[in-house]
Amino acid sequence: MIDQSDGGRDLPVTRWLQGVRDLYLELVELEGDARAVHLDRKCGDDAVLRAVVERLLAAEDRMDDREEQVGQAGEKSSESLATGVTVKDSHPPGGSSGTFWQGDAIGPYTVVRELGEGGFGSVYLCEQLEPVRRRVAVKVLKAGMDSRAVLVRFEAERQALAVLNHPSIAKVFDAGVTGNGRPYFVMEFVGGVPINEFCDERKLDTRARLKLFAKVCEGMQHAHQKGIIHRDLKPGNILVCDEDGDVPQPRIIDFGIAKATGEDLTEEPLVTRMGQMMGTPEYMSPEQASGLVDEIDTRTDVYSLGVVLYQLICGRLPFEPDELRARGHREIQRIICEEDPPRPSLRLSTGHSKEGDEDKEPTGIARARGTTVESLTSDLRKELEWIPLKAMRKEPEARYGSAMSLAEDVRRYLDGEALEAGPESNWYRFRKTLKRHRTPAIAAALVVMSMIIGLIASTNFAIKARAAQNESEDLLVAVVVGKALDAAMIGDSSAAQPHLQLIDQLGGSDRFDAGLARSLSDQAIERIPIDGESPFSRVAFSRDLAVAASGHIDGSIQLWDTSTGQAREEPLQAHEKNVHACAFSPDGTILASSGLDAPDADEPRIAWDGKPPGEPKRVPTVRLWNPATGEPIGKPMRHPARVFEIVFSPDSKVVATIAGRDIRLWEATSGLPLGRLLQVPIERVIQPVSNPQVVAFSRDGRAIVAGYSDHTIRWWDAGSGRPIGDPLRGHDGSVEAIAVSPDGSVIASAGRDRLIRLWDAATGRQQGDPFGGDGSMVTTLAFSPDGSLLGSGSVDRTVRLWEVPTGRSFGDPLRGHESSVDNLAFSPDGRRLVSSSSDQTIRTWDVVSHRHLHDPDRSVRCLGFESGGSGLMVGSREGTIHRLDVLTGRTMAVLEVGELASSIPYRMINCLASSPDGRVLAAGLRDRTIRILDASTGQVIGDPWRGHEDEISSIDFSPDGTTLASGDLDGTVRFWDASSGIPLGEPLIADERLITAIAFSPDGSLLATGGLDRGIHLWDASTRQPLGEVLRGHTRPIMCLAFSPDGSLLASGGADDAILLWDMRTLGPFREPFRGHARGVTSVDFSPCGSLLASGSIDRTVRLWDVATGQPVGDALTGHEREVVGIAFSPDGRTLASGSTDDTIRLWHAVPLRDRIDAIRARRLELDGRRSTNR
Repeated sequence: MIDQSDGGRDLPVTRWLQGVRDLYLELVELEGDARAVHLDRKCGDDAVLRAVVERLLAAEDRMDDREEQVGQAGEKSSESLATGVTVKDSHPPGGSSGTFWQGDAIGPYTVVRELGEGGFGSVYLCEQLEPVRRRVAVKVLKAGMDSRAVLVRFEAERQALAVLNHPSIAKVFDAGVTGNGRPYFVMEFVGGVPINEFCDERKLDTRARLKLFAKVCEGMQHAHQKGIIHRDLKPGNILVCDEDGDVPQPRIIDFGIAKATGEDLTEEPLVTRMGQMMGTPEYMSPEQASGLVDEIDTRTDVYSLGVVLYQLICGRLPFEPDELRARGHREIQRIICEEDPPRPSLRLSTGHSKEGDEDKEPTGIARARGTTVESLTSDLRKELEWIPLKAMRKEPEARYGSAMSLAEDVRRYLDGEALEAGPESNWYRFRKTLKRHRTPAIAAALVVMSMIIGLIASTNFAIKARAAQNESEDLLVAVVVGKALDAAMIGDSSAAQPHLQLIDQLGGSDRFDAGLARSLSDQAIERIPIDGESPFSRVAFSRDLAVAASGHIDGSIQLWDTSTGQAREEPLQAHEKNVHACAFSPDGTILASSGLDAPDADEPRIAWDGKPPGEPKRVPTVRLWNPATGEPIGKPMRHPARVFEIVFSPDSKVVATIAGRDIRLWEATSGLPLGRLLQVPIERVIQPVSNPQVVAFSRDGRAIVAGYSDHTIRWWDAGSGRPIGDPLRGHDGSVEAIAVSPDGSVIASAGRDRLIRLWDAATGRQQGDPFGGDGSMVTTLAFSPDGSLLGSGSVDRTVRLWEVPTGRSFGDPLRGHESSVDNLAFSPDGRRLVSSSSDQTIRTWDVVSHRHLHDPDRSVRCLGFESGGSGLMVGSREGTIHRLDVLTGRTMAVLEVGELASSIPYRMINCLASSPDGRVLAAGLRDRTIRILDASTGQVIGDPWRGHEDEISSIDFSPDGTTLASGDLDGTVRFWDASSGIPLGEPLIADERLITAIAFSPDGSLLATGGLDRGIHLWDASTRQPLGEVLRGHTRPIMCLAFSPDGSLLASGGADDAILLWDMRTLGPFREPFRGHARGVTSVDFSPCGSLLASGSIDRTVRLWDVATGQPVGDALTGHEREVVGIAFSPDGRTLASGSTDDTIRLWHAVPLRDRIDAIRARRLELDGRRSTNR
């Protein structure tokens, strides 16, 4: 109901009419009973209001010749479109010259109705019939609005939308000119409402609003990566509709005053000659309000996003809109530039609606968020309000560096993690960790209280309290380490760092799991920070990787020595502004760059970015340089649009560039154009606009392959400029990366569908299935020199390697970058991979050390470390033992063990054990024998040991090395003299059916056996007599056993998915079972210090457990594709090995690779020296 406090219709006329319009818009989309119920609720006893609204609704129902939407500009539109328009008041649309009516044609599109108009364009809802039937929004330049400035802005909006392809940004489909010469472009039609209204109508709580807002930030990050700044972000330009069922999807619209990064789409200030401010003052950044065009960059949009977030969480704008707009331009500028916005919590509690609208009062705002004023204020006063306030800092450098950084901080808040916006003190991060893990925090607090009471009560009680406190602190460390490990496992090194710092403060840095988290968070062997006064936009690498060139937004290029990480001499001032791309020629003699430059005085003017020939300040230009001297080569190559892609032909003689819809070819020695433009015919480009995104030359340089925004890949003849064959189709999204294999036979492509595809270059057929669909878009691709590997960089901040042509993952993702990966290059020998990222770093990766230890000629049945820890022994189904170097991953030797078996199945090695002195290896085979090998030579020692009547399932040496125990599948345990192989005494019948695991205690006094009867049998190792009762607790067969290093605990894993710890002093359970695996536990092992337990499972995962607290350390370690059959810690506790029936070995290192690299190099030199000696 419209507020009656001032007398109903005696309200000011404009306010009363606004209420009528608002109610009409709410009802016009409803039908039948729903409309009647809503009308009754809103009108109440106001008969006049009801009569007026009913009359309007009746008129709407009679309008069968048009469906005109009524509303107020940019405010209460229930049916919106992907443009920034003012929805027109209800009146006949005729009278204005050039208006299109229902049924008229705009190109191939039929007008349904006029939706509204913006500053220089009218927008129509149209019907498209071919090739697909759908409704679209068509924006047409108004008749008479053909001044240069208007043409520039209209074309700028079209081009801005054309290069953007993201779920959170409205798409552009087509463009053309009407019959009377007025330009138009075609967009998707979006049915949605402004984001703040959507959230209020759905009564979304704060968490749901933040998740929706994060999607908006991701869309703007995409626009920023494409070089587009919006400059008018506000709720009215962020529409939300329901997609995929009930999942809300925001869409950013209205790029009418968008600005290209580093360029001026118009030459007018933000306050135009007519005194009209471009943009919306309430959401405008200080640099935008001041008209400082040169200072506007992506952080301008970050400011506006901060205002939108401010409004979403507290329901009010930082500055009262009516008061702000009532001021003159100078006062508006002063307020925006000088006055700090109040904290959202204060703004919520002190602000009130002047209209008396209950929904705009604090109680109404809280109700729209499903909470109370007190609760909402409390939430805001904590970390939440820090986020918008950081985004809205007056100084751009004090804000978030990017829209993605803002989104990541929002997600950190949702996950309860420490914020970038929060204080950087260690105390703050410690407090956050305690809050996130309430249980250990409460436990710690209670323990402290207990200690105080204990000191007063008795010394004995105080000692117990101290023990409890230690356990609580252990639990806190375990939880923090787990969070660091989880962040590192997904490649989020920036999120892992605060946890790692806290681990150091808590004294847990020497733990294996903490080291593993630190190792996984940055796996690069070298890291070069790109420092400078200006952020870099692109990086190029010379073919030998000796030099990297970084292009910066101030127009400079800096050369870097990748071996030392040092800058080479002074930067080259290549352009006046904004280096968009750079590339080295294959022979290293030419460096090409693109940027913005003023044309020479005697140059003919060209049209670019929609500007007619005139006097543009700067135009997109490609220049060629001698990287050794910094001298220019040839003439500047002017372009009609920004150039984001530069590629040289294999012989370094031709340069290919992408500018707008064109691929252009140039002579590399002179800068002169070659041949015709390579351009998709434009007679009917419908879905979507076909712009080239990436380009590459064929191996012989005669052909060019390019990926396009219409999801296709196209071949072109480099000489004639004509297309070759039909487009290659397969991607479900714009093609964003492309590479040609060194022999020219394979093309690799990656698209916005987040998949990588391989194509036969000769036939155009796709090779195998697409791969890499891990949920993140691939931004760059590179083949290894031999073509056997494909490297990919992704927006998820990881670098990945793939085997060609199978598409199988070659090792785990390489983690370390803190932002999207932009470029990749292999070293000539293929051993190193170099990447650059928008985190302003270059990283080098060792290709070999990160691969899965996979050998197609070797299966994995069991594994174990040598006593020295440098070698890993892997037993296979083929009867061989492979000795692997832990540092390099190389196979140092293959020991033939089962060649004497009667047939291949019986050669299978079921179990391995190394003698304590490392001199001897014992292998239990399926053929019921035990083979002993000399560890140094690999030679089999003596004859097979025989005596078991079924295949050997488990073996173990006694700690003093004098005895070997073995169990078999008939439930029998035998003891052997380790030096002679003579059986010691009679066999033990330990299980009625079969033995699956045996283990000696560290002091050699006990032998534990487990098997199918679900119990653990303990034996006196010297007398071979049973000790005590059978330990029972598992509900299914026992699969593995391991003693802790001090012998106080025994761990058992079972087919019941549980791990039990047994106290060897009491012979009872030590604590509750460890549960986390989804299927049976096949292997367990304690770390050398005894603080951690590792487990492997049929569920294909590896887990770490904190022994002191019984808590899992983070989530499971994943990567194996089949069940894990073996787990082992190295003797030094720095490496955990896991083996799987997928025939891979994974090494989980607690020492970062860059710290292991010297040892790796020494090991390689040692191995190479041995090979030379052997030759």
